[in-house]
Amino acid sequence: MEKKMESNVLNHREEQAGDRLTALGNTLEKVQLVVGSLLLAFFLAVIFFDVVMRESGRPIVWLQDVARFAFMWTIFFGAAIGLRRGTHYRIEILSHINFLKPIVFICQAVFIIILIFYGYQFALMGLERVAMPSGIPIFYSAISIPLAGIFMLYYLVESIRAWASAKKG
Repeated sequence: MEKKMESNVLNHREEQAGDRLTALGNTLEKVQLVVGSLLLAFFLAVIFFDVVMRESGRPIVWLQDVARFAFMWTIFFGAAIGLRRGTHYRIEILSHINFLKPIVFICQAVFIIILIFYGYQFALMGLERVAMPSGIPIFYSAISIPLAGIFMLYYLVESIRAWASAKKG
């Protein structure tokens, strides 16, 4: 009787932890969607303004750097959200084979950890390099790579937890 009660308490705690994990994931995704949407709108506005200025004979050369930086942030935030929603490309025939799922999770984790590690190294190098002609340090765009990797890792943990819970019960 006592073991059954302990088991129920542990299951309840696991469910609460999973709920908190999902709630935080939902919040992170909403923030990423808002920031990504704003950056995409900003990117499009900058590109439009850049084209207008070039056609009028008064180009503003640093606008392309600003647009590229906004685009990178948008792309990497979108990639993290795509991982969470499971919308990245996969081999459909293999995606339903349950015993392969842990191997897929391991491969994803290795890729994401590499993305974080080398993305961070690249961002640090960007402190010493600037985009030309704007003079903006490349760090400000490159830091989007490891940051998106951190989001991806969180979403992967969330996916693993959901898969393990579904497999259990």
